[in-house]
Formats: sequence, C-alpha cells, structure tokens
Amino acid sequence: TTTTTTTGTTGTTGTTGTTGTTSTTEPMAVVPGAEWEVADPADQGLDPDGVTAFIDSVFTHSATQGVVVVRNGYIVGERYADGADQDSPAASWSMAKSMYSAALGVAIGEGLISSTDEPVSTYITEWKGTDKESMTIANVLEMRSGLLNDPYGPFFVSDMNAYALGLGVATDIDSAFDYNNMNTQLIAEVIERVSGMSAGDYLTEKIFDPIGFEPIAMWTDPAGSSLAFAGVDASTRNMARFGLLMTRGGMWDGASVVPEDYVADAISPGTDTFYGYQWWIMNQDGLDTSTFISFGDGKAPPTAPDKAFTCAWGYEGQYTCLWPEEDIVLNINTKYNYDETKFNPVFGLYNLRDTDDTGVELVTGLATHLQVALGMVPAGS
Repeated sequence: TTTTTTTGTTGTTGTTGTTGTTSTTEPMAVVPGAEWEVADPADQGLDPDGVTAFIDSVFTHSATQGVVVVRNGYIVGERYADGADQDSPAASWSMAKSMYSAALGVAIGEGLISSTDEPVSTYITEWKGTDKESMTIANVLEMRSGLLNDPYGPFFVSDMNAYALGLGVATDIDSAFDYNNMNTQLIAEVIERVSGMSAGDYLTEKIFDPIGFEPIAMWTDPAGSSLAFAGVDASTRNMARFGLLMTRGGMWDGASVVPEDYVADAISPGTDTFYGYQWWIMNQDGLDTSTFISFGDGKAPPTAPDKAFTCAWGYEGQYTCLWPEEDIVLNINTKYNYDETKFNPVFGLYNLRDTDDTGVELVTGLATHLQVALGMVPAGS
C-alpha cells in the first residue's frame, strides 16, 4: 500500500505525477528553500506518465520506502510506502561515502588539502617511511589504496579510524579497484586532522547547513569517530537536496558549496570506468561491478541504461542518482526501522526491515528502473 496525493502544493507527500501535455514554455530552475516546491511534471518539461512509470517501477519492490524525483529544483514526483511520509527517517548506508567525499572536496577548496594527488602521508604523518607513504588521496577516493580489506573486521572494534590507520597494504597501491569501507574512514580521518573538527561536524557545517539538509542522525562509533562509510540518517527529501547540489556542480543559490572542478572529477569515471570519487558511474561496468560486490559471482549482470547515470549507492537499495544534463535527481530509499535509542545501526541494530524483501531485488533491478526513468524526458526535448 502506498500513500499518494497530487502535485501542485508545497510540502505535500506522495506525488506521483499528473496527467497533461508537456509544456512548450521553457521551465525556470529554482533552488529549494526551507520547504520544497512541488510542480506538475509537464510544467517542468517532463512526461507525467513517464514520471509515474518510474515510480511505479521502483515500487514493484516491497522494500521501497520512498522515492523523490526532482527536475529544475522542483519535486515533480514523490511517493511513500504505507506508514511513511516525507519526514520519515531513511538510512544513507554507503551513500554517505559520496557525502564525505564532497566534504573532502570542500577541504581542498579551502586550502586545507592541496589536491587529490597529494599523498595521504602528508596529513597522516605516521605513515611516512612506511609502505603506505606514496598512497594518494585519489587512490583512497577511487578505492585503489591496496589496503587490507576485511568486510567484517571493523564492526568488532571501538574506533574505526584507528582501525583504518593500522591496516596494512595487501596489494600494490593503485593496482586494482577494491571496495573497502575503510578507505572512506581514512577520508574522515584526514578531514579531522586538517580541519580540527569531527568529519561529521565538518560535513554538516560546510555542506548540509548551506543547503538546508537536516540530518536526523549522524552515526559515530564508541570512540566518537564519524562513520563516514555509512552514517547519515535523513529524510528522502533531504537526501535529494544533496543530489541537487551535486547535479548542479556544487552550486547552491548562486554560491559555490563544493568546488565545481572537484564535483566534475567526483561524478566522472576515474582510473576505473565505473567509479569516480566515491560515486558509481552506472554504465555497464558500474552495474556489473556493483552487482558483484553486493551478491558475489554467479548473478546475471544487469543491462545498463542507454545513458550512464552517476549514483551514490547504499546498502540494500539506497540511491541518489544524478542526471546533470537534464537537472534531474532520482532518490530512492528502502524501509528503515529507525530506533533513536541506538546510536547507530552498525553496532547492534541489524533488523532494519519490516518486510521479507531486503532490497536485494531493487538493486538487481536498478538498470530496469533507470531505463524507465529515461522515458520521463520526451524524445527530442
């Protein structure tokens, strides 16, 4: 069951698009204020039936909690599962990687970090004279650090930053892509050392506050380290704000929040064709690689959409997908049993769903959903 209403008023929930013809007037882009403006898709140059078809496609999965579609800064499509609404908490999981990557971009813009080509050891000075001395910021951002990767080891320590700092090099630096949560923890550690703030506070002050993003919770470990690899709870609407910021090259209301050149590098293919700076390039390589990481070998590879979207991708079906050429953001979250008595779900709260569908089918179906999303933009527009 889903809750729905029609478009046309600010702050409504459940928008799925309305019928009508595509407007011939060139739509004007806006910046969301404290409340989003909601618009008819046709008024923003989209096919209302295409918007509805995309949302319907995502909601074929019972795990889906919320979907928000943004065009030109307006919400043109929105729907929530029964019992959820525009204010319901959603978990970023690994979408947080893309957020903390943006925070590192801000630190570069402020001159706290010279560039992504700088060795990590410039800031983590205890690495000088070790086999990690030559590892660059870009190697870490691109998941090419070569660090030992134990997917479960970090969840049995009290200080994830300290754990990440102590990891040894398992393969040659910059020799291969290896999706390792601890790379993002190193990003958090560098941010903390150069800014004198916790990485979560820096992210909030430099990015979230300027764009009106109000997190519900910022996860930390028992030592107080920000969980940069997975740790932001917020509404689906707020996550769409971050997507809009990145879609627009880090600009918000005429001001540069994240340096434009960093955003361009972050959301474009890097050394690997499918990954940027903690962002997935959802071409065929990206879909195949993300599917492999999620479910292991033996899964039928999905078929890439005709256009490669760039997505922040989180565990079990969390997505913020960017289509900068069309000023479109697609945000998807799956169901989340938020418990404010737990300081974060990684330590002691694994029962996150109230459905048997864990979101796996949504992930394997992402290519299909993005193909449907292409139909929102009328041919020839």
